[in-house]
Amino acid sequence: MGALTALQTALGHGEAALGALRHRFEAARTLGASARQITAKSIELQQAADTDLQERRQQTNEAILLFSQYAQRL
Repeated sequence: MGALTALQTALGHGEAALGALRHRFEAARTLGASARQITAKSIELQQAADTDLQERRQQTNEAILLFSQYAQRL
């Protein structure tokens, strides 16, 4: 009977360790997915900022050109 009890105890410890490893694996997978989402969002925001700066640069250049034309007329 002692050997059976020892095996059952060892099995219980093994199952507990396996459960802990599965939990850690799922947490790591979730963390990895979150990191990829953050990276993708960061790239998206950087592209939006670049586009906005290009549009503002174009508007600024147009304003400078118009001001220069009006100044020459005066």
